[in-house]
Amino acid sequence: MTGDDEWVPFLPGRSHPHHQKFKLLQVKTIGGGYGDQADALNALHEKTGKDIFVASFSALQKKETGEVRSYCVWSEGVVSFLPRTDDIFFFRPTGSEEGDVVATAPWGKAEAVLGDLMKPVGLYPERYLVEAFPSDEQLDAFGPKGEAAQA
Repeated sequence: MTGDDEWVPFLPGRSHPHHQKFKLLQVKTIGGGYGDQADALNALHEKTGKDIFVASFSALQKKETGEVRSYCVWSEGVVSFLPRTDDIFFFRPTGSEEGDVVATAPWGKAEAVLGDLMKPVGLYPERYLVEAFPSDEQLDAFGPKGEAAQA
């Protein structure tokens, strides 16, 4: 809690022995909130006829290290509401149901490079409206596979 009686998320530092347990709890909690929100947004979009894809909040846990990272997928050609995650996978379709992840990036770096393409919509938990896919030059800023893959 802050001095203004405002609740803030807590996550101990990476060197803390229980960091990954707290991170897993954080991801499960946030993921549940985003899941409920997605259900409500999808129902609203169905009623209003809006064609906005509500992207999923997903997570992976590495077996070797126990590291937990959340991610979402930003697909080319799809207007979407993205959840705020640790990483973003940039997906380019090559067919009706096929495609490739052409880059990955940690959220902070993606926001620094692509901030003008990511518009917060004022929800809790926050989602970001993306209407255009990054250019190849912007995606190149993340390297061949992007930083998230190595993080």
